[in-house]
Amino acid sequence: MRQRLERAGGADELGINELLLAFGVRKATPSARRGVENRLRVAGILVDPPLESANRHTRVRLELIEPPGDGDLRAAAEEALAEARALRGPQLAKAIREATGVELAEARGAVRTLERAGDIVTGREDGRKVYRLPAPDPFAVPVPDEEVEPEPIVEPEPIVEPEPEPEQEPEPEPEPEPEPEPEPVTVVPIGVSAEPRQWNLWELERLTREASGGDAILDEERSFLLMYLREFAGPDGELPIDFDALVRESFSELVGAR
Repeated sequence: MRQRLERAGGADELGINELLLAFGVRKATPSARRGVENRLRVAGILVDPPLESANRHTRVRLELIEPPGDGDLRAAAEEALAEARALRGPQLAKAIREATGVELAEARGAVRTLERAGDIVTGREDGRKVYRLPAPDPFAVPVPDEEVEPEPIVEPEPIVEPEPEPEQEPEPEPEPEPEPEPEPVTVVPIGVSAEPRQWNLWELERLTREASGGDAILDEERSFLLMYLREFAGPDGELPIDFDALVRESFSELVGAR
């Protein structure tokens, strides 16, 4: 049958009676239909619809599939023992055959193979040999079936602080009013008569200090002259009358006389 399907491209359709006759079945009883379907499944052929539900007018689709492997047989045995916890040899072989569709002899051989590999272990219940799954290794680290991706960390949205209002520039301080220029010192002349007289050196120095600042050269000349006159002044500052003309000429603006 596999060769026929391979020539047909991997799939074909047959009437139910034609299919049963190909396997030498002349009376389509439920058990006979199950037997044919199991033989097709062992050969790696998918049957649709199941033969038990087909009537005499049904067209059955056959499609090539991979036959059950060792992994499928082991999975069927583990599933049956996980549900029943313990099964005798014939019970376990029947569960494997019903789950995979292999022949009963192949299912029995799978039980012996699994026992030798340590995938199933034996024990006793009511004096009979039974099969169980081995106890789990207490030191084994379970491996998750699927890696669970961690949930993405949602970072909080940054808090946008309002922009500070621009600081108002301080009003410029008013420029200080210019200080009034010092009024020129008005030197009041002594106001003397034109007759020769004695002059007081200390009084001349005072008048010179009060009038200084207007003419630097004149100030310097008067300073040198006062230093010269100190040699001739008395203890009270009085100058000899001989210096009257010199004082009137050099300090005329201060003493008000010529």
